[in-house]
Amino acid sequence: MLAPFLTRRICSISLRRSYGTKVIPEELILGEIEKAADWRRAFSISGVNARSRISIRNPETASLLANAFVPASAKDKVVIEAFPGPGALTRALMQLPKGRIRKIIVLEDHEPYLEYLKPLQEADSRVHVLPMNGHAWDSYHDLECMGLLDSVEKTPWSGKVHPHLHFISHLPMTTMGEQLIAQLFRTMPEQQWLFKWGRVPMSYVMHQWVWERISAGISDTARCKLSVIAQAVAECEEAISGDALLPYDEHWHPVSPKIAYTTRPENRRTGTPMVAINIYPHKHQFIKKDMLDKWDYCLRRLFVLKSTALSSALSHLAPGAEVLGKQIGDRSLPADQRMDIKKSIRSMSVRDWAVLVDAFDQWPFAPEDLLITDSFTREDRI
Repeated sequence: MLAPFLTRRICSISLRRSYGTKVIPEELILGEIEKAADWRRAFSISGVNARSRISIRNPETASLLANAFVPASAKDKVVIEAFPGPGALTRALMQLPKGRIRKIIVLEDHEPYLEYLKPLQEADSRVHVLPMNGHAWDSYHDLECMGLLDSVEKTPWSGKVHPHLHFISHLPMTTMGEQLIAQLFRTMPEQQWLFKWGRVPMSYVMHQWVWERISAGISDTARCKLSVIAQAVAECEEAISGDALLPYDEHWHPVSPKIAYTTRPENRRTGTPMVAINIYPHKHQFIKKDMLDKWDYCLRRLFVLKSTALSSALSHLAPGAEVLGKQIGDRSLPADQRMDIKKSIRSMSVRDWAVLVDAFDQWPFAPEDLLITDSFTREDRI
């Protein structure tokens, strides 16, 4: 069950922070930091949090992504950017034609990066740099408290993708990062988080191995619970060709580690290909309101048997659940209410899962205790 959205903090906060007096060359503040050696000197990667943060380094790449995320057809966007790192993408967004972007709200709580981000709001009144964690519920609550989203109108879910509000993020390469995007997918059916404004698009820079899980089709070995949830709630597509982001060391910070360091899991991930993704919430959600827990339950119970035929796996849902096979396998039912129960769990389409979960919801003997143990519900996080 998702935690109640943004209800814990009253709107009486001050987010101003004093910054150190470190002298930073002007060309590094408002210009581009191009050389990998300069990045290594300016931004230490000691500590797990720093090593997990992949940032765009190449200014040409940043410009390419800015135009892919906010194309020429965009107008008057309010962009919320989380985990921007030192701000190469932020600078590229600022350099887009001003008609495309009305406001850029930057969320970053890593002090070394903040020193390079704060001058941007002094150079451009559209930019608001806030020392906040992009993973915390309270950060987005605070944006409302500060009035930064007052000018954003709410649009009906049945209408077009929201024309103005847009979320952009580098996804940290940690379990926390994977949990973040999984949880944001989960807020769409209930229209929580930024989705209470409507079908707000999201754009991400993420590792290819996360994208492979999100986009995995029914014949792919990478298909998992995340694949099904993501495809049930949103259209996900690559913003640019992944080849444009290779080789890794020409585009990203930190650069690939030396062989001596590859015994660490986080270092093995550093240097793996990155992808840029645009995500658009579906107008018609396969996951109906108040049904997310039942989807979670069915997915969790059955995906451990992903190579098994559904007809043989149904008993894993609950005692007596085999009866659901007769119901959803009945060929006399309309096509949208039945499926082939001989399919393996992994090869079930999103529509198949919708048929199964609807039948489970209507089953009078379905278990009432649907405790979700693998969803991300830590109190102070999304």
